[in-house]
Amino acid sequence: TKKDGYQNNTYFWQIPFIKDEIGNLYFAGVNGIDRISPSKINNYPPPLIYFDKILINDKDFIGGIENKKNIRLSLNYKQRKISFKTGILDYFSENDNLIRYKMEELNDSWQIAQPNHIIQYEELPSGKYKLIIQASRSGNLFQGPERIIDIVISPPFWDTVWFRVLTVLICAVGLYMLIRYRIHQTFNARFI
Repeated sequence: TKKDGYQNNTYFWQIPFIKDEIGNLYFAGVNGIDRISPSKINNYPPPLIYFDKILINDKDFIGGIENKKNIRLSLNYKQRKISFKTGILDYFSENDNLIRYKMEELNDSWQIAQPNHIIQYEELPSGKYKLIIQASRSGNLFQGPERIIDIVISPPFWDTVWFRVLTVLICAVGLYMLIRYRIHQTFNARFI
């Protein structure tokens, strides 16, 4: 284009171009000769993934997912069904794109998303996860940037360390009190 420094549609089309030994193309025009080096032309931009919607227990997640590169979801133990409705921005491939994903800490192998680009997990146990998503070009070349979603599902209160410690302490104090009571009762029975 003209903004790249080339002539604006003013070429002699009788001899369209000449190619040299290293692959440069030369075009003759009214204002001189333009050289194009195909090896220096940047490839198309990589396909990008966007999030259309995140569903938690089949309800829209209201938390401002925005389309940042990294997203963090903090959920409670009841919010274990998660669905990501995604899409691909790629103006150079015609619907030949795929999405692959993997959930670290759950499975480390890549999986291909459904054709409608929905990624779904049901009954996720409590823990910390990292969902990595990447789009492909046509031909299944996964070259786009990875989108990362950090997911933290809090355990129920009865499955936490502090609850277990507190339960053990209460049981120990109860057992101690029961033993003291029995000793006191036995002692009083002997001397009365």
